[in-house]
Amino acid sequence: MNDRNALALSPPGALTWLVLGLTVFLGPVIIGFMLLFLPGAREQLLTLCLVAGLTAMFGVVLLLVAMRRSVQLENAVLDIRATLYRRRIGLREIELEQARVIDLREHPEYRPWLKTNGFAVPGLAAGHFRDRRKNRVFCLVTGPKTLM
Repeated sequence: MNDRNALALSPPGALTWLVLGLTVFLGPVIIGFMLLFLPGAREQLLTLCLVAGLTAMFGVVLLLVAMRRSVQLENAVLDIRATLYRRRIGLREIELEQARVIDLREHPEYRPWLKTNGFAVPGLAAGHFRDRRKNRVFCLVTGPKTLM
């Protein structure tokens, strides 16, 4: 796809990266403390190291997934890539007369609320959700403002 047709997205905030970064490092750190201070933990060294490695790998995958975000328009199709999810919508399907830019701080009823099949950490929500009015929504939210 053409970069000229890509919409600019706000980057996830510092809290998003902090939560995802802690996922990478917290597991191995906790296991290190267990090895140092818990009696009998050294007998489980192989298991604890395996769990620490898998936790770190899982965190790295989450970091990579969080970076996969784009909204592009090409050939009258809006292509939204949001972490593990993708949605392609023809422009004819969009009700442009109802579309508007809203501030989610002023209109919390549009905020993703119930995650039905999505990815959500503080500052990033992507995938399928229900809003506070129980409407089904597919969203990519990286900041307090979004295009509806």
